[in-house]
Amino acid sequence: MESTEETRISGRVARVVSVRDLIINRGGQHGVFEGQVFKVLDGDPYKVKDPETGQLLGEIRRVKVLVKVKEVSDLFCIARTYRTRRVNTGGRNTTTLSLEKMFQPPKYEYLVETLERHPRQREVDPDKALVDVGDPVESLLSSEKDDDIASIAVWE
Repeated sequence: MESTEETRISGRVARVVSVRDLIINRGGQHGVFEGQVFKVLDGDPYKVKDPETGQLLGEIRRVKVLVKVKEVSDLFCIARTYRTRRVNTGGRNTTTLSLEKMFQPPKYEYLVETLERHPRQREVDPDKALVDVGDPVESLLSSEKDDDIASIAVWE
């Protein structure tokens, strides 16, 4: 009898190519396919302790960003950020202190998740990078929905 259980592919970020693209050290030989989604995880898990006893309850890893595989070779793949968010970049924007903008109508744009905290250039400055070489990655299982996964990514 064949097993239909899906296995998660785990690997690491091999290189950050641009503010939206990265290379993962897993490819076709590992079961990676075009369109597959990976979670880039925080390299250091957070230790969760019981505040009353000090007992270690477990560890969690935050999801930094989700990426979708665009190209697959035998031993690695290239993946890109893909999620968007509707953001008010015009008037009545509560994040802006400009009096002029307060009286302008809202202007909504769709911004794309990036791999950098303050994206302003094509290549990622390592000091501003949200994702680092060596960060762990895990493929999403077909039962997981990407819109249910919160990330700490920024929006370009």
